[in-house]
Amino acid sequence: MNSYYQFVLKIFSWTLPAVVFLLANLFYITNLEAKDIEISDAWARASIIKDRPTSAYFTITNNSSHEDFLLSANSFSAKKIEIHKSKVENGIARMMRVDTVRIPPNKKTKLRPGGYHLMLFELVKPAKAGEHMRINLVFKVTGEKSVMVPVKKSANMSHHNHNKMHHHTK
Repeated sequence: MNSYYQFVLKIFSWTLPAVVFLLANLFYITNLEAKDIEISDAWARASIIKDRPTSAYFTITNNSSHEDFLLSANSFSAKKIEIHKSKVENGIARMMRVDTVRIPPNKKTKLRPGGYHLMLFELVKPAKAGEHMRINLVFKVTGEKSVMVPVKKSANMSHHNHNKMHHHTK
């Protein structure tokens, strides 16, 4: 065998295991089943005041043994959606924009009033109780998952009274 063929065989023997490893991992990542991430108990607040943002909540169940992250959301119902986290400091409710929400393996993560939630800005039309809006959630591992979110009138709307006690920070 000449030296050229020996060189090609040597390169092939070094790279083949790496290529197989990369292809196997790519196959695993792209074949995660949609059932690994489930969305339940979704709802959005009915608009309080015209041209004001609203919020959406839901439970994310991660049925896989790998963590995932909620990265963003989008919808035809709102021009901009941000992930926020609420907390109370010195008696004042504050919301902070966050980049991601960690979804631990084999656990439920609740986006709820007073915690993580989505803020929907520049609504195409006011969110009315009884209607639905489609929100597309983007996850780091799972990719995009669409959910129909019913709009509900909240019994306690004071949590999101943006004119009085709520302060947005970045």
